[in-house]
Amino acid sequence: MDKAGIIRLIIAIIVGGGIGALMGYYGQCSSGTCPLTATPYRGAIYGAVLGLLFGLSLGADRRSDPSATESDDETRVLEEEEKGEK
Repeated sequence: MDKAGIIRLIIAIIVGGGIGALMGYYGQCSSGTCPLTATPYRGAIYGAVLGLLFGLSLGADRRSDPSATESDDETRVLEEEEKGEK
């Protein structure tokens, strides 16, 4: 993973944690047993994990080349073998 990808991932974690903390602070349930909004700290942890997952899913789209597939590689190898036989 390159430096820009790591920075993007850290930003996603921080933003997710911030949103989770805000949900925990402003969205507290009256009983205190709601897993996401019981405390701002717990909300921040859930938000950071979701931000991490979101950041990783964005990075996977950018790394993969949708135009190149395994069948393209196999076709290229077969064409090279045919040229070598002629």
